[in-house]
Amino acid sequence: QAAENHFSKGLELALKENFISDQVDFLEILVEIQKELKNKDKEIEYYQKFIEVKSEQAEFLLKNKEEQNNLIEYFKEDEIKSNAEITSQTNFWAGFLIGMSILLTLLLLYQFFKPKLISPEKQRYDE
Repeated sequence: QAAENHFSKGLELALKENFISDQVDFLEILVEIQKELKNKDKEIEYYQKFIEVKSEQAEFLLKNKEEQNNLIEYFKEDEIKSNAEITSQTNFWAGFLIGMSILLTLLLLYQFFKPKLISPEKQRYDE
């Protein structure tokens, strides 16, 4: 009887604060208490409430799952966009660095082979 009073107070508080999973737990325990007390009327009453609250909890969890899936999809799309932006920036800098490397290589080759490309008369004149 004392346990029933404590769990009934817990159920009232859970109802007041709209804690659905706590309501399910309290109702389940109250059903078990009524089974032990062999009070079929109250057992059925608590069990009906238990089923109602359990259905409400299932709806809530399903709604939460849909919202979580929507959030996951949103973050995946956002990640794909940011990856695409990073890739395009990386491609730009990679192309820029390759171009500058080729240009510097050509300038160095020109400086190295420049004396061989000048005609022998100009070389003598420079000396």
